[in-house]
Amino acid sequence: MCSWCIYNGTAATWYKGVFQAAVEYNGGLLSVTYDDQNKDFVYFLNYDEIPKVIDKELDELLFRTPGYVSWQESQWQMDTGRRKK
Repeated sequence: MCSWCIYNGTAATWYKGVFQAAVEYNGGLLSVTYDDQNKDFVYFLNYDEIPKVIDKELDELLFRTPGYVSWQESQWQMDTGRRKK
């Protein structure tokens, strides 16, 4: 996997995956997984399935920012001043 494929999102699309386990979003933890039957990504806020989140910065974090696997996962914190609904 080349760095350009990560940067432009091709890697996430090709491997049907995301680079982050969970990110803080609207007071909960947002996670995304790929559903092979529906051939699309499925979004969860905590344990509840939610509609696809359309957000350019969140898309960059989930699909184009490499993370790492550890016994104590890192979590990206949300800028509450900018993302109020």
